[in-house]
Amino acid sequence: MFWFLMIVALILMATAVFSIYNRQKVVDEFTAEMKALLQEAELVKKDFEAIMENAVLVTDDMLKSLDERLQEMERLASSQNNHQPARNRLRSAERPNRKALPFSIEDLRRAHPSIVVPRLWNEGYSIPEIAELLNRGQGEVRLILDLQKKREISSG
Repeated sequence: MFWFLMIVALILMATAVFSIYNRQKVVDEFTAEMKALLQEAELVKKDFEAIMENAVLVTDDMLKSLDERLQEMERLASSQNNHQPARNRLRSAERPNRKALPFSIEDLRRAHPSIVVPRLWNEGYSIPEIAELLNRGQGEVRLILDLQKKREISSG
C-alpha cells in the first residue's frame, strides 16, 4: 500500500509539474502574441499619423485652391456687374411686354422662393432667368414650379 501511495503521489506531482509547465508555455505564447500585437499597433498608429498629416496637407492645398477660385469668381462677378447695365438694357429691349421687377433683386432673394418663383414665372421670366435672379439652381426653380402646379391642381 505504501508503494501505491508513493506512485499516486509521484503521478500527482508529475501532473502538477506538467500542468504548471503547460500554463507557463501558454502564458509565454500569449505574452509573445501580445508583444507582436502591440508592435503592429504601433506601426498602424504611425501609418495613421502619416495619413492624418497627409490629409492636413491635402486639405490645406484644397483650401488654397478654393480660395483662389473664389477670388477669381468674385473678380469675374465684379467685372460682370460693371457690364450689367448693358445686359439689362438688352433684356428689357428683348421683352417689352414684361413688367419691371416690383422689388429689388436683394428683396426677391430674401423672400421665400415658393412665393417669388411662381410670381416671376407668371410675369414671363424663364427658368434660367429666375434661377440667375435668385441665385438658385434651375432644378430648384423647376421643382418649386412643379409643386406650385400640383398645389393648384389639388386645390382647384
